[in-house]
Amino acid sequence: MRVWNWQGDSSVLKVPEWAPFLEAADYRAFIAAVGVDLHRRGDKVEINHGVARLVLEDGSEHRFGLQNLAQICSQAEAGDWPEVIKGHFDGVIRSSASADLESLAEDWDRARAMIKVRLYPHDAVADTLPGLAYREAAEGLLAVLTYDLPDAVATVPRTDVRKWPLSFDEAFELGLDNVMAQDPVHDQEVELESGGCFTAMIGDSFFVTSRMLTLDRTLDGGEFGALVAVPNRHTMLVSPIVDLTAMEVLNAMLVVAHHRHEEGPGPLSPHLFWCRDGVSPMTLRATVDGDDLSFTAPEEFVDTCLQHLPRPRGGYGPN
Repeated sequence: MRVWNWQGDSSVLKVPEWAPFLEAADYRAFIAAVGVDLHRRGDKVEINHGVARLVLEDGSEHRFGLQNLAQICSQAEAGDWPEVIKGHFDGVIRSSASADLESLAEDWDRARAMIKVRLYPHDAVADTLPGLAYREAAEGLLAVLTYDLPDAVATVPRTDVRKWPLSFDEAFELGLDNVMAQDPVHDQEVELESGGCFTAMIGDSFFVTSRMLTLDRTLDGGEFGALVAVPNRHTMLVSPIVDLTAMEVLNAMLVVAHHRHEEGPGPLSPHLFWCRDGVSPMTLRATVDGDDLSFTAPEEFVDTCLQHLPRPRGGYGPN
């Protein structure tokens, strides 16, 4: 007997906090499509709080977070959703069944080309943190060592790193080297009327935002560092702070970051970060009120940075 369980009847399901980008009718259609796909795979399906649980006939169990998939569907035609959903679940199940991670950990010659560093929101990996190879990247963000497999990305346990012929720090450096060598991004320059600009780095890879950890290699941040946003796994915004146009750039980047964070897929952080060499990134947080964003600069950011910025060449503001 098939078991289908979710919170509430599908005809009256309300859009949850994790899917604000979907209208009520689209959310119901999405949940129904997910249920149809999973039910053809196994007898027991449960959907609660944005997580689908599937129990197969052999007793094996799979859990799928639905937010990223819902964001992908929201950007596709509704008629394509069944195929998008099928492809997504096929890939996750195939990778978990075929990836021999234990043997990979023992084979350094294979593993060395597959390890990469990926940014995750803290809450996404909180339950598994004690065993993960990770570092704090910024407020709410973790840099996690991963295996970049053909069909998925798997986190690396600390026990795997101990089997390799290099230190923990060296493994992270190699993971970042692999990202830079294997995962290209498309740079799009965004110019503002004020004369300021920022760069949007965009790519299909899950490792686009790992470049936040390599700014010292690719960007001359100068005395005042840079503004950085990593709203979702496919988008990074960056702008060196050089003069007072930085405030216009900051405001524009905040708007884009909040929009891209909600749009997804793979949301990371809606905030901006002030990044400087040798200093932990400072969070530059906007207050959200409906569609309005407001920003108050932290005192340290004002005293250490903004008060010392020169006017741009050609003037800035009233003379």
